[in-house]
Amino acid sequence: MAQSRPRASYPKIIDRPELKTPWRYLLEGSFTLAFWALWIYWISPILTVLLWIMGVRIFYSELFSQEGLLELFSILKQAGLVLVLIAGTLLGWSYYNYMQFLHRGERRRTYVPYCQDEDVAEFFRIDPNLLREAKKHSRVEIHLGEKGINIHLGP
Repeated sequence: MAQSRPRASYPKIIDRPELKTPWRYLLEGSFTLAFWALWIYWISPILTVLLWIMGVRIFYSELFSQEGLLELFSILKQAGLVLVLIAGTLLGWSYYNYMQFLHRGERRRTYVPYCQDEDVAEFFRIDPNLLREAKKHSRVEIHLGEKGINIHLGP
């Protein structure tokens, strides 16, 4: 009997990447992406602290050591002046409009209906008195049936 010899092993995927299935690419890529995301999540507090310390140093050097505080006050003074000018302009315009309408006697606080109650009642074929009564209630039930519109007034 012939002596058995070791079987030929499978070819290594690392040597022949065309043997990988799309599912294997997807799985390996997903694991890689997940672990990179986890690593960034773990390292982000350290990066945050380092960037915060650098920001404090830059803020201190720009504001205090290079006369930046005086520049900050100058900018705030100019911004405050602009804010006062804008607020004054708006208040002046509001007062002007108030005086214009006060002298003319025009007030636009009254309700101007688009159509009269009679027109609405005629369109929906209901009694105008019922429509006026329905406007006084907080709850109105409307049932559409074969015989027409039934209106039940609530409290």
